[in-house]
Amino acid sequence: DNNITAINQDIENNIWIGHKSGKISILKNDSIKPFSLLDSSLNEAINIINISKNTIWIGSAGNGLFRINGKTVDRYNSESEIGDDSNRL
Repeated sequence: DNNITAINQDIENNIWIGHKSGKISILKNDSIKPFSLLDSSLNEAINIINISKNTIWIGSAGNGLFRINGKTVDRYNSESEIGDDSNRL
């Protein structure tokens, strides 16, 4: 998917890339790898990738907001009463 909708750099200089398809890729050491931890949860465009120390926040056009801390993923969406499932800056 060449339609990039969000991009950010983490503290280890990896580049996180969000795609219109809802997929996420990571550019590390000149190699692009898929980030598959959220594959089953994301099928809408990635609007936000925010990285703060060890926490990565990913917002999508219709799947809610995700907080990733290590291998722990928390999802916030309309079912968790934060509003709708669309997250944008």
